[in-house]
Amino acid sequence: MKSFARNLLSTRLSLIVCASVLSASTMVLAQAGHLDRTFGANGIFTLSLANSQANAVALQSDGKIVVAGQLGNKSGLIRLSTNGSLDNTFGSGGVVVVNHFGGDINQVIVGMAIQSDGRIVAAATGVPQGGQVARFNTNGTLDTTFGSNGIATLSLNAALLALQTDGKIIVTGGQLGGAVMARLNTNGQPDTTFGTGGVAALADFGSSSIALQADGAGLFTVQSLWTQAREKLAVTTVVLSNRKYQILLGELANVGANPGRTALDMLDIGRPDIDWVGLARAFGVEAAKAENMEQFTDLLETANQRSGPFLIELMTA
Repeated sequence: MKSFARNLLSTRLSLIVCASVLSASTMVLAQAGHLDRTFGANGIFTLSLANSQANAVALQSDGKIVVAGQLGNKSGLIRLSTNGSLDNTFGSGGVVVVNHFGGDINQVIVGMAIQSDGRIVAAATGVPQGGQVARFNTNGTLDTTFGSNGIATLSLNAALLALQTDGKIIVTGGQLGGAVMARLNTNGQPDTTFGTGGVAALADFGSSSIALQADGAGLFTVQSLWTQAREKLAVTTVVLSNRKYQILLGELANVGANPGRTALDMLDIGRPDIDWVGLARAFGVEAAKAENMEQFTDLLETANQRSGPFLIELMTA
């Protein structure tokens, strides 16, 4: 367990920051974080359609941008040219309305990826269909060689979609009883070499889990600690506490920005420091702080012997 804990924390952890963009707006940044005024209208593309929302975005190899989500009361895709205008070679005027997912607001695209050949794979979930995956040709038409006439129906409610390097499709989500992962072959059929019939359990009621979280991002989901306590879930939450939004500082450095003190203060979450141990206990979860790896290893062993939730604040600054 000690070597496992050291290897776990010695591996660099990265955060993926996801944003849901309302009103189906797409924004492009130029060098040093400034809006690229040559894109769309002064750097922003807006789809003028009520009740629209972007849930996923992907960049094609040719620089075109595909956005998936809700278009009015239906699911849909749009594709933008590199200048931020609708791509008229895609669907109808750059827009594909996805009636294949049931045609109503209850079926929403939640994930999307672009294959190496340019075809677009999208996952949706909702009622009454549950989870489904569709594949679209580069012109926006449904790829009928995939699944059943372009649609693969899953035995789970989809939440995330990703492509493997070999082209197989991974979809994670939930079934009654816990979280699961499904894998599809490139033709949209279940990969029976994976799990049981193409589906593997990630966690179920009664299993133990470890959740890694950063102190900044953790503030958006801290209420989950109360759920862990109420349901007596065997979850060990490890909060990596450096008291700053380090990933955003890294992105500023990557684009050559030189932020001033005001900007840096916006990325600092100290003064006062967040007391994660006290915060967890306020939600009914036992917690402790680790100042070094030796303490963390001991606390992780303690947490693994418990039947309920436990939080470890690991100081990384």
